[in-house]
Amino acid sequence: MTSDTFAIYDTRMNYTNNTDRGTDTSRGWLRKKFLHYSYFYKILHTLEREGFAVEQDPETRARYKSIAKDHWYGRRRDLEFVARKYPNGFEIEFFQNAVHENPNGGRYDFDKLEKMPYLIRLQYTKYMGIVVETLKSLVEVKDITKPVGKTAEEKIVIDLSCNFWMLPDKDFDIHKLDGTDPGEGYGWGGYPGKTKDRDGKLVKNGDIKYFRHWWTGYLMRGRVYYRANQQFWAITDQNNVELVQHANMMFDPTQEDYSCPRKAQNRAPEEYKKRRAAIDETKDKELIAELRRRGLKVRVKNG
Repeated sequence: MTSDTFAIYDTRMNYTNNTDRGTDTSRGWLRKKFLHYSYFYKILHTLEREGFAVEQDPETRARYKSIAKDHWYGRRRDLEFVARKYPNGFEIEFFQNAVHENPNGGRYDFDKLEKMPYLIRLQYTKYMGIVVETLKSLVEVKDITKPVGKTAEEKIVIDLSCNFWMLPDKDFDIHKLDGTDPGEGYGWGGYPGKTKDRDGKLVKNGDIKYFRHWWTGYLMRGRVYYRANQQFWAITDQNNVELVQHANMMFDPTQEDYSCPRKAQNRAPEEYKKRRAAIDETKDKELIAELRRRGLKVRVKNG
């Protein structure tokens, strides 16, 4: 029998209404008053009783007044949340602005839970528990939250078993894949011999490979396992992994790789690049004449 579901990812809880939607997809369906709308507002009222100041989301109200009634914001000391409802369900996401990387604030950060200071994280745990408890008291709902790994190996096994169904279960010993060709090691056929690194060497599961970070350009090293579409997970330490977007981004380092400094991307505007190129192509005498025409004193060294 179909039942309503919810899942928690990082600091966001998503509720999906699977029992009250029907098959009508007309505009009238979009205006229907679904049962989960009442669940949504009851949860907001519960958080308000817990000390949150709740209002329509100011950012949404300022930009899109027509949908402001569906978007809400709340704050209790350092812990904040945004919430929105829609015909398919609703979602509530907690965040904080004490520690954040995104210049627009913690609301737009990735890995919100990881960035939360300890005391704010305790508050989040408490109030997310209250949200789930309130929801369960209102409707019969199934928890479909995917497990979260603590170690790097657990994270890879969970990803491969839950998202790609390439491993039998989340308790699989990933070291059983060591030394296998990604096209053969998972038992799904694949493309044997196709995952080759920068130098044309076949990359096997469990190999130690070097690569450069996709954003910083720093040289990194990790034990790699095939994911999908030429992507690899690289275990960089006991608890952290990096996603390498393609096998040909990996290599066995040479002395040149070690001595090569981090290369920053050239983000200069195209207009500036064109002016710079025009200056480089101009003769010295022409540049001196132009500067003197503008009233600037130019001293020319002989020889």
